Amino acid sequence: MLLVFLYFLVLYFVLLTNVSRSPLFAPTNSTVLGTGNRSAMVFMATLPWIIALATKNNLISTFTGIPYERLQIYHRACSRISLSLILMHAVIKLKASTSMAKDWRRWGIGAFIFAGALFVTSHRNGMQWCYQVFVHLHAPLVAGLFVSTYLHTVNTPLAHVVQPLLLASATLWAIDMLQRWVQLIYLNALYRPRAADVSTSRMTILSPGMLRVEMTKPGLQKWLPGSHVYLFSPPFLGVSPFWQSHPFTIASVSEERSAHQITSGSTGGEKRKYGHKSRKYANGSMELQSLRQSEVNEEQLPAESPKHNRVFSTDTEADTSTEVSGQSKLVFLIKKRKGFTKKLYEAAQMGKSSRLLVYGPLSPPVSYLSSYETLVFFAGGSGVSWTLPLLLDACRNQSKNYRMTRQIFWIWSVTNSEHMHWIESELTQALSTDIAQVTVDIRIHITQETAHSRDAPRAWEEVVPSSSKSNSRQRAPWIIQGRPDVYGLMSSAVESAGGRIWIGVSGPESLQLTVRSAVRDWIDPSAVWRGEAKGDLTLHCESFGW
Repeated sequence: MLLVFLYFLVLYFVLLTNVSRSPLFAPTNSTVLGTGNRSAMVFMATLPWIIALATKNNLISTFTGIPYERLQIYHRACSRISLSLILMHAVIKLKASTSMAKDWRRWGIGAFIFAGALFVTSHRNGMQWCYQVFVHLHAPLVAGLFVSTYLHTVNTPLAHVVQPLLLASATLWAIDMLQRWVQLIYLNALYRPRAADVSTSRMTILSPGMLRVEMTKPGLQKWLPGSHVYLFSPPFLGVSPFWQSHPFTIASVSEERSAHQITSGSTGGEKRKYGHKSRKYANGSMELQSLRQSEVNEEQLPAESPKHNRVFSTDTEADTSTEVSGQSKLVFLIKKRKGFTKKLYEAAQMGKSSRLLVYGPLSPPVSYLSSYETLVFFAGGSGVSWTLPLLLDACRNQSKNYRMTRQIFWIWSVTNSEHMHWIESELTQALSTDIAQVTVDIRIHITQETAHSRDAPRAWEEVVPSSSKSNSRQRAPWIIQGRPDVYGLMSSAVESAGGRIWIGVSGPESLQLTVRSAVRDWIDPSAVWRGEAKGDLTLHCESFGW
């Protein structure tokens, strides 16, 4: 927020300094009218910056490494500050004269309407109410703002200043859109209509309101844990007659990445290279409140036995539940809400075919976790789709001689014991990993019914490596009644840690606030200054929002 405040101060300092003497305005202009003109000029100067912050493929992320999602909060803040400049310009000009006889005035009113519509449809409340309205209207509204602003200024003395800025903004936006469409077409082989890779999806209703989608994507060789993709439903081929899309976190890990590791620190600097060159289709990652389908407030839903799960495949000859040679399986845990997620869920209920396109992967916003001595994961409900691949990757790295991590705490809170079957196969995979000298503590909290260890899938007990046959410190997950004691868990993690600690949380806002508060109590900058590792905590919050 400090950067946003400084941005605000700089803009208004430029706006209100030396207005009446500015060479851009006629000497006869009063200070008030000069402020009205300059507010429009300052807005135009900020427009390329706003567009650059909004794009998924941008130079800011390329040169700084800051993922595009983390830039979105600055995009929104800068846009709202710029809207105040537009409002100031409109009020001052309309107060001076309300005549609409001239075209440039009418186009100015049009530009103001487009800017206001962008603010309303892009506001968090509006996007939660109807996300697809934002998806379909945002680009046309931006285009309308550009066109009306151009026509508003085309025959004015300031056209030679405004139009280059407008052209720069439109160019940045067009390049990003073109690159995204090229990536979408190439990744899904849409340039070959007969061989287009419109992915086969296998949809399973896990419980009322929760859907599991599995698919393979031959062109998508690998992704990092915590990555997300956009799923697109083509018109008349997908779940809707209209073009729809939504971002979802990948709940699985890339098989190609598991087969080949880059560097082994415990083998004398031996380097292992990937067997195949990976393709990079998109850059970027996250903001504090990211655009991905993680956990939101968990609803109380009636239990449904896993044996009654309904499974539908869009291709009866292809079973995407098993790996195809050289391909990795994309898994998504999707909570039914409005719009696209509701359409997917209803299609699974009715057994309809769902042809989906994939855009991504968009890189994750997490640092290299193998450099931390202790890892702590908190998840609530469908937020497990973010923490689960991170757990799988951490276990896999430790089994491949990445020995810096010494303990892993993984906590998942759900309302119903039947929800454990959402991730039965993935957690079985993590438990079956033979990890030496690493303590793995997995706890599943059942919040709205009585919890028993016998409720857990039997496979979890069976696959835990035997202590008599290995040095593994893994054990079957704890099944615990009630909400997790976040403060107690953090205390255990910090007290037993001997180095840096990374905490990741994905879930409802109440869980994130509790984890934030607990981490704040344990952060001790003076300890880090003294060289003590226990005060070095890194917190990452992943939430569904805008």
